[in-house]
Amino acid sequence: MNPPLPILARGDHWVVAAKPPRLLVHRTAMSTDRVVMLQWLRDQLGTRVAAMHRIDRPASGCVLFATSEPHRRPLHEALAQDSTEKHYLALVRGELPVGDSIVLDGEVDEKEARTDVTVLASQPDLRCALVRCRIHTGRFHQIRRHLARIGRPILGDSKHGDTRVNKQWRDQHGLTRLALHAWSLSLDFEGERIEARCPLWPDLQRVLRAQPLWADAIAAEPLLDEGWDETPPWPGRPPAD
Repeated sequence: MNPPLPILARGDHWVVAAKPPRLLVHRTAMSTDRVVMLQWLRDQLGTRVAAMHRIDRPASGCVLFATSEPHRRPLHEALAQDSTEKHYLALVRGELPVGDSIVLDGEVDEKEARTDVTVLASQPDLRCALVRCRIHTGRFHQIRRHLARIGRPILGDSKHGDTRVNKQWRDQHGLTRLALHAWSLSLDFEGERIEARCPLWPDLQRVLRAQPLWADAIAAEPLLDEGWDETPPWPGRPPAD
């Protein structure tokens, strides 16, 4: 029996849960995973759930599920509104001016896509920066591809990043996966504001805390320093990326 996934927020017809890195949100035709987040959460809550969006397997953080079949479509429609805010944190290769705001709106898979990037901290000696990203659309690998296009790929990204640099960060700093975290989610639904925030996953927070840029990041965004009362779970042995 898997330990419970952290529940970040819950209503009558929805729940926001924290996804561990390397765990699929739901099964795909190509996957052979025995455990996925949807099944894990269904068994934990004792009710059927439906994922309203996905985050990449190697990423961690907030995922919204419907817990009522009649509310699946309304919840999905609410998630697509302009008032919805989905914020991610990413550690990228290369320096960026602290405090800068960058709008990335290049198409992804021939579809309109927009990512707003805010630079929280930068570190010249290791040529890296911590950024907060708000996505206005939900295209496949949107943040990863947008950042790679401006020469600032997310560290640990095996598809859009630099293999040599990723190996250096793995060997020297213990970064063993994609440095991307779905930090917060908020949206209007049936007269209420759903709000949830997922503390940085312990493995990623450990890497960031060891870097000099962490002090500047906390000064820019104090909520980054939130921790967990208990170490959140892994799905048994973490599957490979």
